[in-house]
Amino acid sequence: MLKTAFVAATALAALAGAAPASAKTEINMWFGLSGRLQNEVLAQCDRFNKSQDLYTIKCTREGDYDEIFQKAMAAVRAGNQPHILQVVDRGTGTMMLSGAVIPAYQLAEEQGLKINWDDYFPVIGNYYAGRDGKLWAFPFNSSTAMVYYNTDALKAAGYTTFPDTWEGFDDLLVALRDKAGSSCPLTWNIDLWSDMEQFSAIHNVPVASKNNGYDGLDAQLELNKTIFVKHMERQKRWFDAGLAKYDPNFNNRRDMFVTGRCAIMFDSIAGFTSTDELATPKGTKWTVAQLPHNKDVTPINSLVGGAALWTMKGFSKDEYKAVGAFYQFIAQPEQQKLWSDGTGYIPVTKSAYNELVASGYYKQKGKINRDLAVQSLTRAAPTPLSKGVRLGNYVEIRNIITEELQKALNNQVTVQQAIDTATTRGNQLLKRFADTYAGRTLP
Repeated sequence: MLKTAFVAATALAALAGAAPASAKTEINMWFGLSGRLQNEVLAQCDRFNKSQDLYTIKCTREGDYDEIFQKAMAAVRAGNQPHILQVVDRGTGTMMLSGAVIPAYQLAEEQGLKINWDDYFPVIGNYYAGRDGKLWAFPFNSSTAMVYYNTDALKAAGYTTFPDTWEGFDDLLVALRDKAGSSCPLTWNIDLWSDMEQFSAIHNVPVASKNNGYDGLDAQLELNKTIFVKHMERQKRWFDAGLAKYDPNFNNRRDMFVTGRCAIMFDSIAGFTSTDELATPKGTKWTVAQLPHNKDVTPINSLVGGAALWTMKGFSKDEYKAVGAFYQFIAQPEQQKLWSDGTGYIPVTKSAYNELVASGYYKQKGKINRDLAVQSLTRAAPTPLSKGVRLGNYVEIRNIITEELQKALNNQVTVQQAIDTATTRGNQLLKRFADTYAGRTLP
Protein backbone atom coordinates (compact mmCIF):
# COMPACT_ATOMS: atom_id res chain seq x y z
CA MET A 1 0.00 0.00 0.00
CA LEU A 2 0.99 3.63 -0.15
CA LYS A 3 2.69 4.27 3.18
CA THR A 4 3.54 7.44 5.05
CA ALA A 5 6.66 7.82 2.93
CA PHE A 6 4.30 8.57 0.06
CA VAL A 7 3.04 11.60 1.95
CA ALA A 8 6.50 12.83 2.86
CA ALA A 9 7.64 12.37 -0.72
CA THR A 10 5.14 14.89 -2.04
CA ALA A 11 7.55 17.76 -1.45
CA LEU A 12 10.06 16.08 -3.76
CA ALA A 13 7.37 15.64 -6.38
CA ALA A 14 6.95 19.39 -6.55
CA LEU A 15 10.56 19.67 -7.68
CA ALA A 16 9.96 17.54 -10.77
CA GLY A 17 10.78 19.57 -13.87
CA ALA A 18 8.60 20.23 -16.86
CA ALA A 19 8.68 17.88 -19.80
CA PRO A 20 11.36 18.62 -22.39
CA ALA A 21 10.29 20.92 -25.19
CA SER A 22 9.06 18.98 -28.20
CA ALA A 23 6.55 19.15 -30.98
CA LYS A 24 4.06 17.35 -28.76
CA THR A 25 3.59 17.51 -25.02
CA GLU A 26 4.20 14.01 -23.66
CA ILE A 27 2.56 12.53 -20.58
CA ASN A 28 2.76 9.13 -18.91
CA MET A 29 0.17 6.82 -17.42
CA TRP A 30 0.86 3.74 -15.30
CA PHE A 31 -1.76 1.01 -15.21
CA GLY A 32 -2.11 -2.47 -13.78
CA LEU A 33 -4.33 -4.46 -16.14
CA SER A 34 -2.92 -7.47 -17.95
CA GLY A 35 -3.74 -9.79 -20.84
CA ARG A 36 -6.61 -8.74 -23.03
CA LEU A 37 -7.38 -5.79 -20.76
CA GLN A 38 -3.82 -4.52 -21.13
CA ASN A 39 -4.22 -4.57 -24.91
CA GLU A 40 -7.43 -2.58 -24.65
CA VAL A 41 -5.75 0.10 -22.51
CA LEU A 42 -2.96 0.41 -25.07
CA ALA A 43 -5.52 0.61 -27.88
CA GLN A 44 -7.34 3.44 -26.12
CA CYS A 45 -4.11 5.33 -25.57
CA ASP A 46 -3.26 4.85 -29.25
CA ARG A 47 -6.68 6.20 -30.28
CA PHE A 48 -6.07 9.31 -28.22
CA ASN A 49 -2.64 9.86 -29.78
CA LYS A 50 -4.10 9.56 -33.27
CA SER A 51 -7.07 11.80 -32.50
CA GLN A 52 -5.02 15.03 -32.23
CA ASP A 53 -1.57 16.52 -32.89
CA LEU A 54 -0.82 18.34 -29.62
CA TYR A 55 -0.24 15.59 -27.08
CA THR A 56 1.17 12.10 -26.72
CA ILE A 57 0.39 9.73 -23.90
CA LYS A 58 2.67 6.83 -23.09
CA CYS A 59 0.80 4.09 -21.24
CA THR A 60 2.82 1.48 -19.38
CA ARG A 61 1.83 -1.53 -17.33
CA GLU A 62 3.76 -1.40 -14.07
CA GLY A 63 2.70 -4.67 -12.52
CA ASP A 64 -0.57 -5.46 -10.76
CA TYR A 65 -2.52 -3.02 -8.61
CA ASP A 66 -0.51 -3.60 -5.44
CA GLU A 67 2.80 -3.40 -7.29
CA ILE A 68 1.77 -0.07 -8.76
CA PHE A 69 1.21 1.26 -5.23
CA GLN A 70 4.74 0.30 -4.26
CA LYS A 71 6.30 1.70 -7.43
CA ALA A 72 4.33 4.93 -7.13
CA MET A 73 5.67 5.43 -3.61
CA ALA A 74 9.24 5.06 -4.82
CA ALA A 75 8.61 7.20 -7.90
CA VAL A 76 7.22 10.11 -5.90
CA ARG A 77 10.26 10.01 -3.62
CA ALA A 78 12.51 10.15 -6.69
CA GLY A 79 10.45 12.84 -8.41
CA ASN A 80 9.70 10.71 -11.48
CA GLN A 81 6.09 9.80 -10.81
CA PRO A 82 3.72 9.41 -13.79
CA HIS A 83 1.21 12.09 -14.67
CA ILE A 84 -1.66 9.60 -14.34
CA LEU A 85 -1.81 6.63 -12.00
CA GLN A 86 -4.42 3.89 -12.13
CA VAL A 87 -5.33 2.95 -8.56
CA VAL A 88 -7.62 0.13 -7.46
CA ASP A 89 -10.83 1.12 -5.70
CA ARG A 90 -9.66 0.06 -2.24
CA GLY A 91 -6.79 2.57 -2.42
CA THR A 92 -9.09 5.60 -2.61
CA GLY A 93 -8.74 6.69 1.02
CA THR A 94 -4.96 6.40 0.97
CA MET A 95 -4.72 8.44 -2.23
CA MET A 96 -6.95 11.16 -0.79
CA LEU A 97 -4.69 11.50 2.22
CA SER A 98 -1.40 11.15 0.35
CA GLY A 99 -0.97 14.82 -0.52
CA ALA A 100 0.48 13.68 -3.84
CA VAL A 101 -2.54 14.15 -6.10
CA ILE A 102 -4.57 16.87 -7.74
CA PRO A 103 -8.27 16.08 -7.21
CA ALA A 104 -10.22 15.46 -10.41
CA TYR A 105 -12.66 18.28 -9.72
CA GLN A 106 -9.78 20.72 -9.19
CA LEU A 107 -8.05 19.69 -12.40
CA ALA A 108 -11.32 20.08 -14.29
CA GLU A 109 -11.79 23.60 -12.93
CA GLU A 110 -8.20 24.64 -13.68
CA GLN A 111 -8.24 23.23 -17.21
CA GLY A 112 -11.78 24.22 -18.08
CA LEU A 113 -12.78 20.63 -18.79
CA LYS A 114 -16.35 20.08 -19.86
CA ILE A 115 -17.24 17.24 -17.51
CA ASN A 116 -20.85 16.42 -16.74
CA TRP A 117 -20.30 14.99 -13.26
CA ASP A 118 -23.95 14.02 -12.99
CA ASP A 119 -23.51 11.72 -15.99
CA TYR A 120 -21.49 9.26 -13.92
CA PHE A 121 -23.59 6.53 -12.35
CA PRO A 122 -23.98 7.56 -8.68
CA VAL A 123 -22.62 4.30 -7.27
CA ILE A 124 -19.48 4.77 -9.39
CA GLY A 125 -18.99 8.46 -8.73
CA ASN A 126 -19.60 8.09 -4.98
CA TYR A 127 -16.77 5.61 -4.62
CA TYR A 128 -14.21 8.19 -5.73
CA ALA A 129 -15.85 11.30 -4.26
CA GLY A 130 -15.43 13.18 -1.04
CA ARG A 131 -18.33 13.74 1.32
CA ASP A 132 -19.22 16.86 -0.66
CA GLY A 133 -19.79 14.69 -3.73
CA LYS A 134 -16.79 16.06 -5.66
CA LEU A 135 -14.74 13.43 -7.48
CA TRP A 136 -11.07 13.05 -6.66
CA ALA A 137 -10.34 10.61 -9.48
CA PHE A 138 -11.79 9.86 -12.88
CA PRO A 139 -13.61 6.49 -12.97
CA PHE A 140 -11.88 4.27 -15.51
CA ASN A 141 -12.49 0.53 -15.41
CA SER A 142 -15.68 -0.16 -13.48
CA SER A 143 -17.37 -3.47 -12.81
CA THR A 144 -19.40 -5.45 -10.32
CA ALA A 145 -19.53 -9.10 -9.28
CA MET A 146 -21.75 -11.55 -11.17
CA VAL A 147 -22.69 -15.22 -11.21
CA TYR A 148 -21.52 -17.09 -14.32
CA TYR A 149 -23.50 -20.27 -14.96
CA ASN A 150 -23.72 -23.10 -17.49
CA THR A 151 -27.18 -22.96 -19.06
CA ASP A 152 -27.19 -26.63 -20.11
CA ALA A 153 -26.30 -27.72 -16.58
CA LEU A 154 -29.08 -25.54 -15.18
CA LYS A 155 -31.64 -27.18 -17.47
CA ALA A 156 -30.38 -30.64 -16.51
CA ALA A 157 -30.95 -29.70 -12.87
CA GLY A 158 -34.57 -28.80 -13.70
CA TYR A 159 -34.21 -25.02 -13.69
CA THR A 160 -35.37 -22.58 -16.36
CA THR A 161 -34.27 -19.43 -14.52
CA PHE A 162 -31.45 -18.68 -12.13
CA PRO A 163 -32.54 -18.32 -8.47
CA ASP A 164 -32.46 -14.82 -7.07
CA THR A 165 -31.99 -15.80 -3.40
CA TRP A 166 -29.11 -17.51 -1.61
CA GLU A 167 -31.55 -20.03 -0.21
CA GLY A 168 -32.55 -20.88 -3.78
CA PHE A 169 -28.88 -21.00 -4.73
CA ASP A 170 -28.31 -23.62 -2.00
CA ASP A 171 -31.06 -25.77 -3.52
CA LEU A 172 -29.62 -25.31 -7.01
CA LEU A 173 -26.21 -26.62 -5.97
CA VAL A 174 -27.83 -29.77 -4.58
CA ALA A 175 -29.91 -30.21 -7.75
CA LEU A 176 -26.83 -29.82 -9.92
CA ARG A 177 -25.17 -32.63 -7.99
CA ASP A 178 -28.15 -34.95 -7.55
CA LYS A 179 -30.21 -34.34 -10.69
CA ALA A 180 -27.69 -33.11 -13.24
CA GLY A 181 -24.92 -35.40 -11.99
CA SER A 182 -22.38 -32.59 -11.71
CA SER A 183 -19.25 -33.46 -9.76
CA CYS A 184 -18.53 -29.73 -9.47
CA PRO A 185 -21.64 -27.59 -9.05
CA LEU A 186 -19.49 -24.56 -8.10
CA THR A 187 -15.84 -23.66 -8.53
CA TRP A 188 -15.05 -21.22 -5.76
CA ASN A 189 -12.61 -19.49 -3.46
CA ILE A 190 -12.82 -16.90 -0.69
CA ASP A 191 -13.23 -13.60 -2.53
CA LEU A 192 -13.96 -10.77 -0.13
CA TRP A 193 -14.86 -8.34 -2.90
CA SER A 194 -17.84 -10.56 -3.68
CA ASP A 195 -18.37 -12.44 -0.41
CA MET A 196 -18.04 -9.50 1.97
CA GLU A 197 -18.20 -6.15 0.18
CA GLN A 198 -20.84 -6.95 -2.44
CA PHE A 199 -22.92 -9.04 -0.04
CA SER A 200 -22.86 -6.32 2.62
CA ALA A 201 -23.77 -3.55 0.16
CA ILE A 202 -26.66 -5.51 -1.36
CA HIS A 203 -28.04 -6.20 2.13
CA ASN A 204 -27.26 -2.70 3.44
CA VAL A 205 -25.16 -3.90 6.38
CA PRO A 206 -21.83 -2.41 7.47
CA VAL A 207 -18.34 -3.72 6.97
CA ALA A 208 -17.10 -1.08 9.40
CA SER A 209 -18.39 1.74 11.57
CA LYS A 210 -18.44 5.39 10.47
CA ASN A 211 -20.34 4.39 7.31
CA ASN A 212 -17.60 1.99 6.26
CA GLY A 213 -14.94 4.56 7.01
CA TYR A 214 -16.31 7.40 4.90
CA ASP A 215 -17.06 9.47 8.00
CA GLY A 216 -13.83 9.12 9.92
CA LEU A 217 -10.40 7.55 10.23
CA ASP A 218 -11.39 6.09 13.60
CA ALA A 219 -13.66 3.51 11.92
CA GLN A 220 -13.62 -0.05 13.28
CA LEU A 221 -14.57 -3.31 11.59
CA GLU A 222 -18.05 -4.60 12.43
CA LEU A 223 -18.25 -7.58 10.10
CA ASN A 224 -18.24 -10.10 12.98
CA LYS A 225 -21.62 -8.73 14.13
CA THR A 226 -23.52 -8.88 10.83
CA ILE A 227 -25.16 -11.46 8.56
CA PHE A 228 -21.81 -11.73 6.77
CA VAL A 229 -20.95 -14.41 9.36
CA LYS A 230 -23.96 -16.51 8.35
CA HIS A 231 -23.11 -16.03 4.70
CA MET A 232 -19.61 -17.42 5.20
CA GLU A 233 -21.02 -20.29 7.27
CA ARG A 234 -23.24 -21.05 4.29
CA GLN A 235 -20.25 -21.18 1.98
CA LYS A 236 -18.38 -23.46 4.36
CA ARG A 237 -21.36 -25.83 4.20
CA TRP A 238 -21.00 -25.91 0.41
CA PHE A 239 -17.35 -26.76 0.83
CA ASP A 240 -17.97 -29.45 3.46
CA ALA A 241 -20.72 -31.06 1.37
CA GLY A 242 -18.57 -31.20 -1.74
CA LEU A 243 -20.85 -28.77 -3.58
CA ALA A 244 -18.04 -26.26 -4.05
CA LYS A 245 -14.52 -27.03 -5.18
CA TYR A 246 -12.08 -24.60 -3.63
CA ASP A 247 -9.23 -23.31 -5.76
CA PRO A 248 -7.44 -19.99 -5.04
CA ASN A 249 -6.14 -19.82 -8.62
CA PHE A 250 -8.60 -17.87 -10.75
CA ASN A 251 -7.30 -19.23 -14.06
CA ASN A 252 -7.92 -22.76 -12.81
CA ARG A 253 -11.46 -21.89 -11.77
CA ARG A 254 -12.26 -20.24 -15.08
CA ASP A 255 -10.83 -23.19 -16.98
CA MET A 256 -13.05 -25.55 -14.98
CA PHE A 257 -16.03 -23.40 -15.93
CA VAL A 258 -15.38 -22.76 -19.62
CA THR A 259 -14.69 -26.46 -20.23
CA GLY A 260 -17.99 -27.40 -18.61
CA ARG A 261 -16.46 -29.33 -15.72
CA CYS A 262 -17.96 -26.92 -13.19
CA ALA A 263 -21.43 -25.44 -13.56
CA ILE A 264 -21.07 -22.10 -11.75
CA MET A 265 -18.38 -19.58 -10.91
CA PHE A 266 -18.28 -16.04 -9.52
CA ASP A 267 -16.41 -13.33 -11.41
CA SER A 268 -16.45 -9.67 -12.30
CA ILE A 269 -18.48 -8.59 -15.32
CA ALA A 270 -15.09 -7.54 -16.68
CA GLY A 271 -14.44 -11.23 -17.33
CA PHE A 272 -17.37 -11.52 -19.74
CA THR A 273 -15.46 -11.02 -22.99
CA SER A 274 -12.56 -13.26 -22.00
CA THR A 275 -14.90 -16.00 -20.81
CA ASP A 276 -16.79 -15.85 -24.10
CA GLU A 277 -13.60 -16.19 -26.10
CA LEU A 278 -12.56 -19.25 -24.09
CA ALA A 279 -15.94 -20.97 -23.84
CA THR A 280 -17.24 -20.54 -27.38
CA PRO A 281 -14.67 -22.79 -29.12
CA LYS A 282 -15.43 -25.52 -26.57
CA GLY A 283 -19.17 -25.32 -27.17
CA THR A 284 -19.93 -24.43 -23.55
CA LYS A 285 -23.20 -22.51 -23.24
CA TRP A 286 -23.31 -19.99 -20.43
CA THR A 287 -24.55 -16.61 -19.31
CA VAL A 288 -24.52 -14.39 -16.21
CA ALA A 289 -26.91 -13.45 -13.43
CA GLN A 290 -26.91 -10.90 -10.64
CA LEU A 291 -25.60 -12.01 -7.26
CA PRO A 292 -28.41 -13.52 -5.17
CA HIS A 293 -29.71 -12.00 -1.94
CA ASN A 294 -31.17 -13.46 1.23
CA LYS A 295 -34.87 -14.29 1.14
CA ASP A 296 -37.26 -11.68 2.49
CA VAL A 297 -34.73 -8.98 1.63
CA THR A 298 -35.21 -6.21 -0.92
CA PRO A 299 -31.75 -5.95 -2.47
CA ILE A 300 -30.14 -2.60 -3.12
CA ASN A 301 -27.22 -1.74 -5.34
CA SER A 302 -24.22 -3.98 -5.64
CA LEU A 303 -20.81 -2.40 -5.26
CA VAL A 304 -18.59 -1.01 -7.98
CA GLY A 305 -15.15 -2.52 -8.40
CA GLY A 306 -12.20 -1.73 -10.62
CA ALA A 307 -10.02 1.33 -10.56
CA ALA A 308 -9.82 5.05 -11.27
CA LEU A 309 -7.27 7.42 -12.75
CA TRP A 310 -5.53 9.79 -10.35
CA THR A 311 -3.61 12.91 -11.39
CA MET A 312 -0.23 13.26 -9.71
CA LYS A 313 1.34 16.54 -8.60
CA GLY A 314 4.61 17.96 -9.91
CA PHE A 315 4.09 18.88 -13.58
CA SER A 316 3.78 21.90 -15.85
CA LYS A 317 0.63 23.65 -17.03
CA ASP A 318 1.11 22.29 -20.55
CA GLU A 319 1.38 18.75 -19.22
CA TYR A 320 -1.81 19.15 -17.24
CA LYS A 321 -3.52 20.40 -20.38
CA ALA A 322 -2.52 17.12 -21.98
CA VAL A 323 -3.78 15.18 -18.98
CA GLY A 324 -7.10 17.01 -19.17
CA ALA A 325 -7.38 16.35 -22.88
CA PHE A 326 -6.92 12.63 -22.28
CA TYR A 327 -9.60 12.55 -19.61
CA GLN A 328 -11.93 14.48 -21.89
CA PHE A 329 -11.24 12.01 -24.70
CA ILE A 330 -11.92 8.80 -22.76
CA ALA A 331 -15.13 10.28 -21.32
CA GLN A 332 -16.67 10.56 -24.80
CA PRO A 333 -19.61 8.16 -25.23
CA GLU A 334 -18.00 6.59 -28.32
CA GLN A 335 -14.81 5.85 -26.38
CA GLN A 336 -16.83 4.50 -23.47
CA LYS A 337 -18.63 2.14 -25.83
CA LEU A 338 -15.40 0.93 -27.44
CA TRP A 339 -13.84 0.39 -24.02
CA SER A 340 -16.85 -1.51 -22.69
CA ASP A 341 -17.14 -3.66 -25.80
CA GLY A 342 -13.49 -4.61 -25.82
CA THR A 343 -13.09 -5.31 -22.11
CA GLY A 344 -16.39 -6.32 -20.54
CA TYR A 345 -16.26 -3.39 -18.12
CA ILE A 346 -19.42 -1.31 -17.95
CA PRO A 347 -19.65 2.23 -19.30
CA VAL A 348 -19.15 4.62 -16.39
CA THR A 349 -21.58 7.22 -17.73
CA LYS A 350 -25.33 7.07 -18.16
CA SER A 351 -25.16 8.60 -21.64
CA ALA A 352 -22.82 5.93 -22.99
CA TYR A 353 -24.89 3.14 -21.46
CA ASN A 354 -28.13 4.60 -22.83
CA GLU A 355 -26.63 4.78 -26.31
CA LEU A 356 -25.64 1.12 -26.10
CA VAL A 357 -29.16 0.17 -25.00
CA ALA A 358 -30.75 2.25 -27.77
CA SER A 359 -28.52 0.63 -30.38
CA GLY A 360 -29.62 -2.86 -29.34
CA TYR A 361 -26.10 -3.71 -28.22
CA TYR A 362 -27.20 -5.90 -25.32
CA LYS A 363 -29.42 -7.98 -27.60
CA GLN A 364 -26.55 -9.00 -29.84
CA LYS A 365 -25.08 -12.49 -29.74
CA GLY A 366 -22.34 -12.61 -27.14
CA LYS A 367 -23.61 -9.46 -25.40
CA ILE A 368 -26.87 -10.71 -23.89
CA ASN A 369 -27.20 -10.12 -20.14
CA ARG A 370 -24.09 -7.95 -19.90
CA ASP A 371 -26.41 -5.10 -18.97
CA LEU A 372 -27.41 -6.98 -15.82
CA ALA A 373 -24.25 -5.59 -14.26
CA VAL A 374 -25.49 -2.02 -14.74
CA GLN A 375 -28.93 -3.00 -13.48
CA SER A 376 -27.32 -4.52 -10.38
CA LEU A 377 -25.36 -1.34 -9.67
CA THR A 378 -28.33 0.96 -10.23
CA ARG A 379 -31.34 -0.92 -8.85
CA ALA A 380 -31.50 1.47 -5.86
CA ALA A 381 -30.01 4.78 -4.81
CA PRO A 382 -26.78 4.15 -2.90
CA THR A 383 -27.09 4.37 0.86
CA PRO A 384 -24.30 5.42 3.26
CA LEU A 385 -23.50 1.70 3.60
CA SER A 386 -23.64 0.80 -0.09
CA LYS A 387 -21.39 3.57 -1.44
CA GLY A 388 -18.26 1.55 -0.82
CA VAL A 389 -15.58 0.83 1.75
CA ARG A 390 -13.01 3.50 2.62
CA LEU A 391 -10.60 2.05 5.15
CA GLY A 392 -6.89 2.48 5.71
CA ASN A 393 -4.50 -0.48 5.44
CA TYR A 394 -7.34 -2.21 3.62
CA VAL A 395 -5.20 -4.47 1.45
CA GLU A 396 -3.61 -5.99 4.57
CA ILE A 397 -6.98 -6.17 6.33
CA ARG A 398 -8.53 -8.16 3.50
CA ASN A 399 -5.56 -10.51 3.53
CA ILE A 400 -6.05 -11.05 7.27
CA ILE A 401 -9.76 -11.85 6.85
CA THR A 402 -8.99 -14.35 4.09
CA GLU A 403 -6.23 -15.94 6.15
CA GLU A 404 -8.51 -16.42 9.15
CA LEU A 405 -11.39 -17.78 7.05
CA GLN A 406 -9.07 -20.35 5.50
CA LYS A 407 -8.46 -21.64 9.03
CA ALA A 408 -12.22 -22.15 9.33
CA LEU A 409 -12.31 -24.09 6.07
CA ASN A 410 -9.63 -26.36 7.52
CA ASN A 411 -11.75 -26.84 10.68
CA GLN A 412 -9.12 -25.23 12.90
CA VAL A 413 -11.68 -22.71 14.18
CA THR A 414 -15.35 -21.91 13.61
CA VAL A 415 -16.36 -19.29 11.08
CA GLN A 416 -17.45 -16.98 13.90
CA GLN A 417 -14.11 -17.40 15.66
CA ALA A 418 -12.26 -16.74 12.40
CA ILE A 419 -14.15 -13.52 11.75
CA ASP A 420 -13.82 -12.43 15.38
CA THR A 421 -10.05 -12.83 15.18
CA ALA A 422 -9.90 -11.08 11.81
CA THR A 423 -11.92 -8.20 13.23
CA THR A 424 -9.55 -7.79 16.17
CA ARG A 425 -6.44 -7.96 13.99
CA GLY A 426 -7.96 -5.66 11.37
CA ASN A 427 -8.94 -3.06 13.96
CA GLN A 428 -5.34 -2.93 15.13
CA LEU A 429 -4.31 -1.97 11.60
CA LEU A 430 -7.09 0.60 11.38
CA LYS A 431 -5.85 2.20 14.60
CA ARG A 432 -2.31 2.24 13.24
CA PHE A 433 -3.56 3.99 10.10
CA ALA A 434 -5.52 6.55 12.13
CA ASP A 435 -2.46 7.24 14.28
CA THR A 436 -0.33 7.74 11.15
CA TYR A 437 -2.74 10.43 9.94
CA ALA A 438 -3.51 11.90 13.36
CA GLY A 439 -5.32 15.20 13.03
CA ARG A 440 -6.27 14.50 9.39
CA THR A 441 -9.76 13.93 8.07
CA LEU A 442 -11.01 12.40 4.85
CA PRO A 443 -12.44 14.93 2.41
